[in-house]
Amino acid sequence: MEKQGIRISTGAPMPKGADAVIKIEDTEIEDKTIILYTALVPGKNISKEGEDIKEGVQVLSKGIDIKAEHIALLTSLGYKNVKVTTKPKISVFSSGDELLELGDKLQPGKIYNSNTPMITSLVKLYGGTVIRAETVKDNKSVIEKKLTEAAGDSDVVIFTGGTSVGTKDYLPEIIKEIGNIITHGIAQRPGAPVLIGILSEKLIFCLPGTPVAAYISFLKIVGIAIRKMLGSKVIDPRIEVLTIISRDVPVSGLGFLHYLRVKVERSEENFIAHPVKLKGSGVISSLTESDGIVEIPPYQEGLKKGERVIVKLFPQ
Repeated sequence: MEKQGIRISTGAPMPKGADAVIKIEDTEIEDKTIILYTALVPGKNISKEGEDIKEGVQVLSKGIDIKAEHIALLTSLGYKNVKVTTKPKISVFSSGDELLELGDKLQPGKIYNSNTPMITSLVKLYGGTVIRAETVKDNKSVIEKKLTEAAGDSDVVIFTGGTSVGTKDYLPEIIKEIGNIITHGIAQRPGAPVLIGILSEKLIFCLPGTPVAAYISFLKIVGIAIRKMLGSKVIDPRIEVLTIISRDVPVSGLGFLHYLRVKVERSEENFIAHPVKLKGSGVISSLTESDGIVEIPPYQEGLKKGERVIVKLFPQ
């Protein structure tokens, strides 16, 4: 077959005796003559059998998140089914007499419930399955009933609101009476009044009612727990970026882990982190205007302009 050629489709087996392939756009065909416009050497444009995955090689590791590229690899090897970890079933509640549902007419002293859809979205992003998402009034017996029902068919129960020390913050009292409190209060800002408990051997997370505090507490605590339940190799899926802080950021209240919301900008030489907000746990726009969070250690008196800091980007 020397000095001969035959038309072949991409990915087709090589004809016997052939040892190279040239792209048709690099040729010109005149009658039975093929004119080549690029060099052609043995092995060019040929994929060898078994070059992607060799026999006996482990294809995927336990604990990975199966993505499009993994599905492509499994399919190319003929795998129709693989064993996976069952997603934890999670119930999400927001408590408060002030909460309205979308479609309700906004009234003085009322706000729309943004926490439930936000936490529901995060649960799905971190690998959980939401089996209920509800708003609950500040009524002790109703909250206890909802909590008990959820603990019966969920792996994790998440509440936002009702976890501080107000007269209508019933959750700490309820969990103490019918379950066990692991911790109530974490040295972090925002998000100090987080409560973690156990009821019927199920994890109960009570997050602050203010949206930013609830969001950050989920990323730092609840999301990590869900990933551990899944057996994930990467417990915290957030990408970390080394940046330079653009201005001084003082903090008050040593002994607390502070979460600084920042906007990341790329310069010619570095990534720059521009502080957006340190306080204001109810200012939701501080999340939408930011790209991630800088954690300021409990015994550090803020940040100095030009200091290198790690930004944990918001999960995608």
